Amino acid sequence: MTGSYRYREQQALGRNMSSLFMRFFLAIFCVVLAMLTGDGLIGDNLLYIVAGFMVVVSVLLFFMDHLSIVVTDDELILSRTFRRNEVRISLNEIKDATVESYSRYLINYPSFNLHTGSEVRFYTFGKKAVRLTFNDRDDHVIGTNSPDELLRALLKH
Repeated sequence: MTGSYRYREQQALGRNMSSLFMRFFLAIFCVVLAMLTGDGLIGDNLLYIVAGFMVVVSVLLFFMDHLSIVVTDDELILSRTFRRNEVRISLNEIKDATVESYSRYLINYPSFNLHTGSEVRFYTFGKKAVRLTFNDRDDHVIGTNSPDELLRALLKH
């Protein structure tokens, strides 16, 4: 993205703790299973290979961006890395913006443009979110690690 912006945040897919713990738990399970069934069969080596593959994928996901949040002088742009779709919201359409907790659940999976009830969710990781309220459309909930900075950038117009 070229040009000037007031706020910018890149959220990497590998930093979502619930997904990270699940991948490492499966890798550890594969290693333990291979150690317990150590008959020297070809399946034991396969379990070690699967565990190593999961660790490598987890490390690579730390560098893969899932969600990009950019606030320019006149709009908010939410985009994904490997998809061409992006959501552009004019700052003039925003009626109210507040900081809140993203979810009361412990495990939250990454989502982009997820329509649930009367709100649209954008999330990769973090515990806080900014809720955008509009006059003519559903609320948007944007998960972020620095909600106060995002709120300041949105309300500066």
